[in-house]
Amino acid sequence: MWIGGRRSTDDKWRYMNGSEFNKQITTPSQTASYCLYVRLCKDSTVEYHDDNCDEKTTSSRLLCQYDQSKTAVAHQIPISVINVTERQNMMDLMETE
Repeated sequence: MWIGGRRSTDDKWRYMNGSEFNKQITTPSQTASYCLYVRLCKDSTVEYHDDNCDEKTTSSRLLCQYDQSKTAVAHQIPISVINVTERQNMMDLMETE
């Protein structure tokens, strides 16, 4: 399950389904600087991927969440560390697709 996300001006993540994500993020510069896809994994971790990732290239493309210096950091984040409201937003989106 993939959900698009972007960091908004208040520095919080906004989760969108794929079509909403693609409509809102339209320029390469925006996409490259702060936009990622998120996948909720069966082991309750959340994988962050760059926007060019697809299911077939997961192993090579799993790397990106940008820190304050815009440096890509490879990691997986346990879903429990995500803000409770944002976590519920993710679940709601997953249920609607």
